[in-house]
Amino acid sequence: MARICFVGGGLDGGGMERALTSMANYFSNNGHSVSIINLFKTDIFFKINSNIGVSWPSIDRSENNRILYAIKLLPFVRKSIKSFQADVVFSYGEWYNSFVLLSTVNMKIPIYVLDRMGPNINLGFLLENARKYLYPLANGVIVQTQTAAQLLAPKLIKNIEIFVIPN
Repeated sequence: MARICFVGGGLDGGGMERALTSMANYFSNNGHSVSIINLFKTDIFFKINSNIGVSWPSIDRSENNRILYAIKLLPFVRKSIKSFQADVVFSYGEWYNSFVLLSTVNMKIPIYVLDRMGPNINLGFLLENARKYLYPLANGVIVQTQTAAQLLAPKLIKNIEIFVIPN
C-alpha cells in the first residue's frame, strides 16, 4: 500500500480537477492511502472518497498579492507532504508544477508533474523559465498525447522521462 499525494489548484469543476479526483478515487479504491493538497480554497465539485484526506491552505488569498501568497504557500505544501509521509507526489497543472517542485526540493520523494493543457500554450516568461529549470527535478512528466511529449521535450534543459497517458 502506497501513500499517494496529489497537489492541485483546487477542487472546483474543471477537466484537471476531474482527472485529479478520478485518479485519487481510483488509488483509494485500490487500497492506497491518498491525500489531496489544494493551493486555493475552492468548493468541491466532484465526489471524493471519504477516506481521502483533503488539505486547504489557511492563508487568505484575498489578503495577499500573488507573489506573497505563493511565498506563504511554499511551507504549507512542504509541511503537508511531509506530515502525510507521501511515497509519491503527483502535481496537477502547468500553472502549479514548478511551484510544487520548488516546494519539495531535497525531500527525496518521487514527484511526477502532469501537463494537461494544450502543448502549444505559452505560460509566459516566468513560468516557461521555471518549467525549464525546475522540471528536471521531477522524476517524470505525464502528458496526454505523443504530440504534447514531442513539443515539451525541447523546452526542457535536461532529458527527463515523459510519459504519455491519454485522457
